[in-house]
Amino acid sequence: MPLRLNSLENRVAASRRGADAAIRLEAGAVALGILGVWSVYWLAFYPAVIGWDPLAQLAQIESGKYTDWHPAFHTLLLALFYKVFESVAALAFCQMLAAAALYFLAYCQLSALGAPRWSLLAMAAWLALSPAFGYELIAIWKDTPFALGTLALVGLLLRFSQGGPINRWLFAALVVLCVWIASIRHNGVFLVAALLVGCLALDQKHRKAYAISVVVFCAAFPLVRFAALAAIDAPPIHRSLLQQVVLHHTAAVLADPAAEVSPSTLASLESVMPRREWVERYDCTTAREIMYEAGMTNRELPSTARAIDTWLRLAVRNPGTALGHWACVTRHLWSLTEPVTIGPVAVGPSIIANEGYYAALGLRTESLWLGANRWLSHVIRSTNDNAFWRGLVWSPALPLFSTLCLVALACRRQRSNWPLLVMLPVLLNSAIWFGLASFPHIRFQFPLLLAAPLALPLAALPLAASQDSDAEPAGHE
Repeated sequence: MPLRLNSLENRVAASRRGADAAIRLEAGAVALGILGVWSVYWLAFYPAVIGWDPLAQLAQIESGKYTDWHPAFHTLLLALFYKVFESVAALAFCQMLAAAALYFLAYCQLSALGAPRWSLLAMAAWLALSPAFGYELIAIWKDTPFALGTLALVGLLLRFSQGGPINRWLFAALVVLCVWIASIRHNGVFLVAALLVGCLALDQKHRKAYAISVVVFCAAFPLVRFAALAAIDAPPIHRSLLQQVVLHHTAAVLADPAAEVSPSTLASLESVMPRREWVERYDCTTAREIMYEAGMTNRELPSTARAIDTWLRLAVRNPGTALGHWACVTRHLWSLTEPVTIGPVAVGPSIIANEGYYAALGLRTESLWLGANRWLSHVIRSTNDNAFWRGLVWSPALPLFSTLCLVALACRRQRSNWPLLVMLPVLLNSAIWFGLASFPHIRFQFPLLLAAPLALPLAALPLAASQDSDAEPAGHE
């Protein structure tokens, strides 16, 4: 009898290994197929999509005079690829490769949990067919590696949510990803703080690991930031970057002729810029005129604390104006028809912004597949110009609403909050942008776009009552 039982256990173990191998093979084939589609964008728009931010960073690298306006950590990452490969094409390709690897791992995890094949293939089709993925993944602005780090956190939390122990490698991955996200964008630290608090609240089984992560992160992040700043010897950033959102909200009140503004507050704000100019430059959808066209980086601004206090006083006295501005500046996040900024190819023949101005850098579009360049340029521009296709392909609203609905469905089907835990990084990032929105750029919501397809197989998982699991999922109620 013992021999017979051992034989049965061996057959079951072999069957599981075979099933796991089949899943990995299928996931690998799907990931390679998606990567192949994305590579067409890379060949068509070689070397990469290069907007204003990376152009400024590349100019810093060439001149050797750095700033921390764009995070020093990302500038160093850009410099590493630019100096080693003498091109940014390698960075763009590595971003595609990293995304394909993350989807491979997610496919394996979701398939092992019982996600129907149709849902996984639908996820893959979404990733391959929407131009938002292929185009934005070859963009070398900081938002792409930030989004990839957030997507990796989603995959890691999917692993945590199944209730197993967190070993040292998983713990190290959590801390490294948190430091990466906090370092790659200035507001990334807000996402990490909110995420760790959310994980402590939702995942009862791993609270000790999250608490230790908070301590380790608080020690590691300042060291990484200090090292990055020391490496480039960057001066402190101008106050206008910290006050960008506040200046935009303040301009909304000054532009309203019916707004109540005290003489002392008006005098303080006019010391920065005459009210007439505040009014003329105000555009509720973007802070560009207020920030850059008005040259705020060259003006004397009050302290950030004072600027926030001034705005709060104005908002309290004029709540209707403040709410109206907030609804307008966030409209691209929740309205399917609102125009969004997707990148240089939408406004010109090149995927490099202001190519003539930065000609000294030697950067230009050198398509390796001219036919694909012409066709994809047409597809990108036409889908962005048409309200229906823009809402379907480029608008952050559809991924937001679909993710919220699918996560709610998944929580109901699993009788647990663990699906919410899994998607928490991208949902919190979206919540942060509802407070910080000042430009209608799709790249700020790129983490949500990357993670939204995962919500489909997550919602399609078998009902909790039909699952046989030795470990209770994290956050189970």
